[in-house]
Amino acid sequence: MPGHLTLRHTNIPGAGRDDWSVILDGEEIIGRIYRTPNRVPAAWFWGLTMFPSSAANSGYASHLDEAKARLKARWIALQQD
Repeated sequence: MPGHLTLRHTNIPGAGRDDWSVILDGEEIIGRIYRTPNRVPAAWFWGLTMFPSSAANSGYASHLDEAKARLKARWIALQQD
């Protein structure tokens, strides 16, 4: 079962308001989503913090909801492997 994913503002020093940790079942940080304003056009980065790492475990999206959906879909796919 993939578990329940939630967002919580990250506690990384200097992180902006649009910077989120992805939390599994209210306990474990499994990823991060943040806005990349220096990228043209601005985008949302999403990534799972897993090992071994894979390029398929991260990417960019145009909107926050799209980034959340992509991260969740990848998390679910990894749980089914």
